[in-house]
Amino acid sequence: MRPPRGLRSALAGFRRRAKPASQARNARGALLVDGDLLTKLDRLSLALGRDLLHGLMGEHRAVRRTSGIEFADYRQYSPGDDLRRVDWNVYARSGTMQMRQAQAEQDTVLYILVDASPSMLFGEPSKFEAARRLAAAFGYVALSHLDSVVLAAPGSRGGIVESRLLPGAGPYLQERFRGRGEAGDLFRSLQTMETGEPAPFDNLLAGWGTGELNGRGAGRIAIVISDLLLDNYKAGVKQLASMGFGVTVLQMLSPEELSPPADGDLELLDCETGEQMEVHLNTESLHEYRRRLTEWLQETEGWCRRSGARYLLVQSDWDVERVMLDTLRRMGVTL
Repeated sequence: MRPPRGLRSALAGFRRRAKPASQARNARGALLVDGDLLTKLDRLSLALGRDLLHGLMGEHRAVRRTSGIEFADYRQYSPGDDLRRVDWNVYARSGTMQMRQAQAEQDTVLYILVDASPSMLFGEPSKFEAARRLAAAFGYVALSHLDSVVLAAPGSRGGIVESRLLPGAGPYLQERFRGRGEAGDLFRSLQTMETGEPAPFDNLLAGWGTGELNGRGAGRIAIVISDLLLDNYKAGVKQLASMGFGVTVLQMLSPEELSPPADGDLELLDCETGEQMEVHLNTESLHEYRRRLTEWLQETEGWCRRSGARYLLVQSDWDVERVMLDTLRRMGVTL
């Protein structure tokens, strides 16, 4: 299912049009999410599979519910919330409506993989920037419901908080965050990440499925955000789906990759292998490129669905709010 050689080189980056690395690093100064988006994300929760336990009483929709009733925290009331869970004593004292949240016996664990291979730096905005924005949004939704988030970025440089590194996670650096109060740490970790070396995902995903990261028995969701130019992810995705994870694969591609410009002679550089290729773009070659791209995307989507994973092709210039509150909600990934 790996894209053919010529197509893969084009997807990995047009050398003449690729954004210089220095510009990409400077872009890290922009906020991944702003306050307006966070307010809207407060109304979302993550959908769990029919066979999964939800993480918090009343916070995630699922067929079965856990029995934990221990009070854990407050969050601000949002339109549509159950008024029975408003703490009216707090309202009488402060005039603000606060929702009581109860910690369930088993947390929901959200696992997020952000592909940090060199090809993710391509595009305007870059695929890596868009992937980190989506990861920040997903992580905030989970943490705002007091769930646990495990973040991994295979191949990344930077973005790691030593105190949050998980023990026994193998060669992959992974961080764990718990509760709304740690959302800022999650954002800072994502903000300072940089792309590094190509890294396969299979072993990392398989580690999530074994329960080595203290997720055994809890509701588990896995979000994979990648351009999927490396083929080493399929076995891991299949294993997670077979073990009851709710798996969503978000394939991130840039507008330039999906609709390349007709620009005559180009030198393509495969960011993953360093391989170079001279090509001449004309009407015929662009038609063939689009045909092979469409075929590859259809094969990838079909494979994901047959393997028990949801799939969505995401353009790097899409608005995060639209993806989270509209597209993924219609897919049943968010509620």
